Amino acid sequence: MSDAKTPASQAVSQIAKPEYARRVAAVAKALDVLASARADYDDLRNQFEAEDVAWTSLTPLSLGFLGDPRDGQIPRFVREARETGYV
Repeated sequence: MSDAKTPASQAVSQIAKPEYARRVAAVAKALDVLASARADYDDLRNQFEAEDVAWTSLTPLSLGFLGDPRDGQIPRFVREARETGYV
């Protein structure tokens, strides 16, 4: 059984590769949209701060879980997807 596992896994991987690629590309595309929305949010927040607007009544929300906008979770995933040829 163990001798057959590697060739069987390779065969399954080759058959599944187009679907896997489609799903990776879909995630990368969605993350690009999220990155753009985040940039817009950060821009508005920065405008408030630059104009000394007290905007806490809007309940500021943290997007820190996404990591750094330039080298956080989104850019890393998208970069890896591009480097591996899925995007």
